[in-house]
Amino acid sequence: MDSLRDSPPKKSEKKQQCISLKDVNKCAESSVYWPMKRGITIYADPDIPAASALCQKSNEKPLRLAEKKEYNEKNGCVKLLQFLNPDPLRADGISHLQQKLRSGSRLPLVVLRTRVEPCLSINTAPLSAGLKKALQRNKFPGPSHTESYSWPPIARGCDVVVISHGGNDPLLYLPPLLTILQTGGCYKSLPSRNGPLAVIVCPGWKKAQLIFELLGDYSVSSRPVHPVVLTIGLHKDEAKNMKLPRGCNVIVTTPHSLLRLLKYQSLLFLRLCHLILDEVEVLFSEANEQIFPILDNFKKNIEVEERESAPHQIVAVGVHWNRHIEQLIKEFMNDPYIVITAMEEAALYGSVQQVVHLCLECEKTSTLLQTLDFVPSQAQKTLIFTGSVAETEIVCKVVESSSIFCLKMHKEMIFNLKSVSEQWKKKLSSGSHIVLVCAVKFQLHLKLSESFSPALTDDCIPLLAITDATCVIHFSFPSSPKIFGGRLYCMSDRFQSVAEQGSPAEQGDKNTKSVLLLTERNACHAVGVLRYLERADTKIPSELYEFTAGVLEAKEDKKARSPLCPYLKAFGFCKDKRICPDRHHVNPEVDMPRKLSNQTLPVSGYIKVSPIKELVQCLMVILMNNFHSLRGRI
Repeated sequence: MDSLRDSPPKKSEKKQQCISLKDVNKCAESSVYWPMKRGITIYADPDIPAASALCQKSNEKPLRLAEKKEYNEKNGCVKLLQFLNPDPLRADGISHLQQKLRSGSRLPLVVLRTRVEPCLSINTAPLSAGLKKALQRNKFPGPSHTESYSWPPIARGCDVVVISHGGNDPLLYLPPLLTILQTGGCYKSLPSRNGPLAVIVCPGWKKAQLIFELLGDYSVSSRPVHPVVLTIGLHKDEAKNMKLPRGCNVIVTTPHSLLRLLKYQSLLFLRLCHLILDEVEVLFSEANEQIFPILDNFKKNIEVEERESAPHQIVAVGVHWNRHIEQLIKEFMNDPYIVITAMEEAALYGSVQQVVHLCLECEKTSTLLQTLDFVPSQAQKTLIFTGSVAETEIVCKVVESSSIFCLKMHKEMIFNLKSVSEQWKKKLSSGSHIVLVCAVKFQLHLKLSESFSPALTDDCIPLLAITDATCVIHFSFPSSPKIFGGRLYCMSDRFQSVAEQGSPAEQGDKNTKSVLLLTERNACHAVGVLRYLERADTKIPSELYEFTAGVLEAKEDKKARSPLCPYLKAFGFCKDKRICPDRHHVNPEVDMPRKLSNQTLPVSGYIKVSPIKELVQCLMVILMNNFHSLRGRI
């Protein structure tokens, strides 16, 4: 009865609603209905439905006027939505955008030299069945983003370089290495004698012990590899008399120990097929003179004709990229897979030119204008990253005042993204330069290409698919290495691999550039910036060295009550004062030895001691038995 009392307009609306709920897909294909999330359907047909025909002809004119008024109100809303979201295929863009805002998700980034199909779960990983069960039994959460790309090429026996923020994790390479060691058929051409198939070189004995324990845990579920930790001292008889257990397939050692063994027992390594460099950047920085002779020996052994059918693999895993890794790839690897998930390191691999300008906070805008290329020889795309909407407005006005076409984007211009994207995609003639200043508090996919110059806040980086920029200008200082790397990833399409790099003259305008504005507000980051530039092998301004020296001196003054650096006490020098948190100046109030008697402590003589407990290789607890001085015995 109630339905009969409905007026014709209401009946028409109810009919439309039923249709949209009954057959959403059909409605989506028509021009009448646009499906929205949560079952909402927007009426958008310019023709009035036939519901008005139900009315008597005497009432037709008033009803038509009422329906027309109601239609105009609806159609006005629809036109507004069309203006805000001109793409009918993505009419759900508003709710989709809100969902992205709430989730704050970001797609993980990776730079690959050769395409790799990632293994996204432990079930699809290229590992043996027993190893998969062992990992699941230990509640292994992986494979991680990096592991999903590094495991497949390592399991195939390829040369691989992996650079990641978690590059010091042995599980980046151990599971696929153990898997390939189970395939005994590929090692049949090797000489039938005792000797390892794989050698894992670690920067120190502690890391070697950790890897040895992991090998013991995971090799139980597969064919035993009988791993051995090898540490050899300076005495030559120790290396000569070293006996390797029969059946040992894996040696875990340090560069110095391995080189000493190679010097006296090189025949032990005739079967060596896999050389793993753990924390490769540390190995090259602390044991460079030992690593390259080890690589030369490995290269000489695998070039024997009888070993052609056997695998020969080098795997280098680390946290940082440096120029020694480039040499490793060029001279010792054969068409390697390169997996980099730390984007700031990928920029070093891709030969991005790193430039730093020191300036005062009040001089940033003038310094910005000095970095812009107003007469480029080729079409350029320059991203300018700002930290806020207000900062974006300032940068936009400054760029526009220099007669450069400038676009801007921030949270109040959310529905202008399509227009900005179209402007960005337009092909520009040689010498053109466009700037996009963007400060948005949301995340959204945008595939941007061709020749532009945008300024962005870090809020919009995660899902912005800009990958073909030629220059990045950090107007606001990145708050972390990951944010810095995310910005540099915007140039990833132009990263040049080691094989593609030529002389500076050959590269010409292909070079990509990152410009960092360092002010007094970012003094605490000066040391990190300097260390990064040193690894980039770029020209460093002398002002940065002076600025960093002052920062380090100020930090050292604040460490008056901190413990004295253990490396300084053990070896007389610190490995790296710039990152060491301990004190490096002697403080008499703290460092003077305790007075145990009225006698003055001797400064020279002979002491006879008995070791009680070894804490580490260079630190032990001892008992002093007696002391001989020039005047007699105490």
